[in-house]
This record gives sequence, structure tokens and C-alpha cells, in this order.
Amino acid sequence: PSLSVAENVFLGHQKSRKWYGVDWNGTKARAKEVLDRLGCDVDVEAIVSDLAPGDAQMVEIARAICTETKVLILDEPLNGLDPQQRETTIALLRDLGNQGIATLFSSHVLSEVERVADRVLVLVNGRLVAEGSPQGLRELMDERPRRIQVVTTNARAMAAGLAGLPGVVSVEVTDDGVLIETRDATALARTLPELAVATNAQLRSVEPTDENLESVYGYLTERARGTRR
Repeated sequence: PSLSVAENVFLGHQKSRKWYGVDWNGTKARAKEVLDRLGCDVDVEAIVSDLAPGDAQMVEIARAICTETKVLILDEPLNGLDPQQRETTIALLRDLGNQGIATLFSSHVLSEVERVADRVLVLVNGRLVAEGSPQGLRELMDERPRRIQVVTTNARAMAAGLAGLPGVVSVEVTDDGVLIETRDATALARTLPELAVATNAQLRSVEPTDENLESVYGYLTERARGTRR
């Protein structure tokens, strides 16, 4: 913390051969180049302890990226960043991935994991309970009913038509339409247009409400705890 931004970037990699022979001005220029790429407008001669927490975190990320390694290992890289810094870093990590640079990172913010990662590993109490793509993990939950929000007109007639259909667990009329729990989302997708015609209703949107990693993690955590018992 007592060193400057440029010193942090340089000292983090002074054992790397590509830094040998680089003059101090070149080091500062490289640090500024990476920080600009991260959208972090800080003076490279500023002392890190004087920076805002988000900017200090960006210096850590810049130091990792400056290695030009093929694998980055980051622990909670988005922690402490403001919304704009978070967006910039997410975009950068995806861009690095497209360039063939792999990033292994830990995070408890599952919505951000979902936006960045192509492959997810779910740990519960130090145990690996699932791994795969975000969509693949969601498919592990097929035994649990899926929740589908249907925005529609004539919601009561739609709800009456849905109640009792095979695979439909529950139907609730909401302010916007109908909230459905079903064990067979494919069959529901076929039934909804037919039912809309039969009840003279307009279907405005059909959206799952539990297709995110937050839901997956909660379910897998419950399942892992149940297994231990």
C-alpha cells in the first residue's frame, strides 16, 4: 500500500523476463495503458493507500493482466468496485477469454458469475456439488417444478384452463397475469398458445423466474445438506 501504482505493477512482475531492461518511464506507460483499458483514471505515481477502495482493486487487476499470462486466478475480483468499474471489468474478462486467456475466479455474487463464466463450479461447505455451464446446472433442477411468469390478458380464464393440466403443480393469478409452477415446461409451452386462443387472451410474455444461478445454488445447497443427513 505504501508504493505507487506503477511500482505495484512493476514489482509484481520484476522476475518476469519481459520486464528486464524496461526503463521506469516504460513501466509507467505500461501501467497507464492497462489502467486506461480498465477505465481507471488514476495517476500512476499515486500511492495506493491514498486511492479509493475500488481504484486500489483495479490496480490489483491491472497487475495481474500485465503479466500477459494465459491463465488468470482472481479472488473476488469485482469486490469493492463501483457499478461502472464492475461493468468494465466484466467486459474485459470476457474479452480476455475470447483472446484465449482463461480466468478462474471466485465470487459469491452469482448474477455476475452468470454474466462472465462459461463454466461454473458450485462449492458448498468446501465440497464440489456441481459443475457445468449455467444452463447445464439449471438442468440439474429438473426434478423441481419450474416457475413461469406469463403476462397475459384474461388471466383468470387462463389460470382456470391451466389448473389440473398434467405437469402443472400450481397456478396463481398475479397483477400482470399468471404465475405457474410446472414439472413439464415443454408441454406448457405447447399448451399456452392453444389456451390463449380458447380463452380469447393475448400472450405478451412468457418468462422463467428461476433460471438463474442464485436459484441453482440455493437448490444445490439444500440438496447437498440433505445428502449429508
